[in-house]
Amino acid sequence: MAILIVCLYIGLIEEKLQKNSKPVLGLCAIVLLSTYIISVGDNLLYTQESVSETESKVIELTENENNKGIYLDLYASSSLYYAYKGRYAINRAVYMLLWYMDWYEKDEIDDLFTYNPKVVVYDEEEDAWVYTHYAPAFVTQLEE
Repeated sequence: MAILIVCLYIGLIEEKLQKNSKPVLGLCAIVLLSTYIISVGDNLLYTQESVSETESKVIELTENENNKGIYLDLYASSSLYYAYKGRYAINRAVYMLLWYMDWYEKDEIDDLFTYNPKVVVYDEEEDAWVYTHYAPAFVTQLEE
């Protein structure tokens, strides 16, 4: 579709330019097609990211558990690999961001006590808009 639009556009330019139109049309084609070619090239050269050390450790720690639920902060470790391996977040607000913790910090603490997960994927030093340590009550309960 993009190539068709470019060809139609080049045809319109060719009608306007009679003299020395071929070099100008070639330059226009290069400019117009360059973004398309770059995006196609990026898709063709895409490489799958390997499983991170954190993801591997979480799967290893919950391998022999009956309850494979984990407490997961997707902001610290956003991966579909957990779901692929059957590990699901037990907490309600999986993105532990500054503005969510204002509303849901008590719910997150309740989820810790209710489900008592073996593995918690959370990084207190993870920043959201340069703010860190925005869930102090949660961290206190987690340490206990």
